[in-house]
Amino acid sequence: MRKKLALLNPAIFAIYSVLFLYAHNIAETPIELVYKPLAYSILATVVTTLILALAIRNSTKTAFMASIVALIFFTHGHLVQLFPTEFNIDLKILQIGTDKLLFVSELFLISLGIQIARLGRSLYGVKGGTFVEKFNQLFFIMSIVLLLSSLFTILNHKPNTKQTSNPALHDASRALHEMDRPALSVAIKPDIYYLIFDRYAANSTLASELDYDNSEFTNYLDAKGFYVTDRSVANYPKTFQSLASSLNMTYLSHLTDEYGKESEEQTPINSMLDKHQVGLILKELGYSYYHLGSWWFPTADNTLADDVYSWSFLGLDQFSREFLQTTLALPVLAKMQAVEFNEENYLRVEQKLRIPAKLKKLEQITKTKSGPKFVFVHMLLPHGPYIYDQAGNHITEADVAAQSDSTSYLNQLIYSNKVIQDIVDNILLNSESEPIIIVQSDEGPCGIIPELAEDDGWGHCGEDMDWRTLSDNALKVKMRILNAYYLPGMDMQETLYSEISPVNTFRVIFNNYFGAQLDLLEDKSYITVDLEHPYNFIEVTSKVDYN
Repeated sequence: MRKKLALLNPAIFAIYSVLFLYAHNIAETPIELVYKPLAYSILATVVTTLILALAIRNSTKTAFMASIVALIFFTHGHLVQLFPTEFNIDLKILQIGTDKLLFVSELFLISLGIQIARLGRSLYGVKGGTFVEKFNQLFFIMSIVLLLSSLFTILNHKPNTKQTSNPALHDASRALHEMDRPALSVAIKPDIYYLIFDRYAANSTLASELDYDNSEFTNYLDAKGFYVTDRSVANYPKTFQSLASSLNMTYLSHLTDEYGKESEEQTPINSMLDKHQVGLILKELGYSYYHLGSWWFPTADNTLADDVYSWSFLGLDQFSREFLQTTLALPVLAKMQAVEFNEENYLRVEQKLRIPAKLKKLEQITKTKSGPKFVFVHMLLPHGPYIYDQAGNHITEADVAAQSDSTSYLNQLIYSNKVIQDIVDNILLNSESEPIIIVQSDEGPCGIIPELAEDDGWGHCGEDMDWRTLSDNALKVKMRILNAYYLPGMDMQETLYSEISPVNTFRVIFNNYFGAQLDLLEDKSYITVDLEHPYNFIEVTSKVDYN
């Protein structure tokens, strides 16, 4: 192997590290999200190699040291995952967690590498070259094999490119055709705020599972003129399915017909979230679209929106963030940023910065952007991570560990009530004309009962679960939701009903404000067998409704 060819080793390993993550998340990750971490990883390894080359002035030893640095940097997060989350060595005067233990081990490995490179042939000569040269050859072969294995997985992935026959397309087209366009051109179109509070439980769930009476909050909404349903159930148990359904005013059964129950391809649903029918119709009607998504990439961006705001540190999308977690960069960034919040977990710090930034942006839009406007807001509240107490004070990961998940969830929900009240008051105070406001949750909570125990500190649950095994009570917890409507100038008692589900939300709005004649769908609820097969639907309406 030519000595200078070994200088490519770190860059090859960097490329593999990105493609490995993509290959294992290819069904739900758009390829364009890969470009940024790939470019930065290659750039970082090239710069590191050049710096080492200037310091060492020996191509063989430079390749050796750069390879060790790349190996440590790009595998740190993977090694962390091998340890149990509660891993800790208590030395009385010092607590050694996973990151600290690995830091020490990695520093030792780098020091050993420097010593080997310095001694060179004198102590480490082997047949056919020095130890350093042999390592470079081995690392080159290993990197190429790993890279080819990821490329093989990617190239063998066959995304389903069939065009779906979405019934919502027909309904939306008919709705636009039937609207009285001349009348609408001179009519005052109300601003529309669609506020999603992720994992907000129904009052019945809060009462039965947490012994909490949430009537003070829902009475506030009622006093403001909202129609608060008391029997609403989500159409689907996960955000990507629920929002794809509500924003397209349709169920997702057509995806089963097109892709099959065994499909693991999530890109069709992501496409429905990106170019949803509600946004297309409102844009056609002259609305400006303001999109305040979450860090989760299907709502982080939207191609229909005039303005997208999804705060994230360094502008990281979900894939870049997940890649960062596999590297040594995450704990370094966490240490740099966590001091102010007394936190170890970088993702918790990011959420503490994101929530107030998004609320400030929403207030600015309400006060400064003229209508008609459609404002979509996806708030990860009371969804984990749990970062607030009831009064909105920040809590640490240690505080969360000292209490039950149900206590953490309830405290954050109570603070969420205050957030919703502030948002509603601000919208009503600053709107030029009375707006439409929908306050809705996309799914019920995780973590408040053992069957829906959280998989991690972000509130994930059900990732590796057969949903058919859940009891009826667990399904009710997960599917019963908050659902409240402020629809000015409309007899809500006559038009709305207590069981209305998200799939019918915008059918009601388009019918009553824009003259559409969309049939209301029967309110149904579905789960999937597991989250790996998003179109293998099972109807559970009779198990989760209030009858």
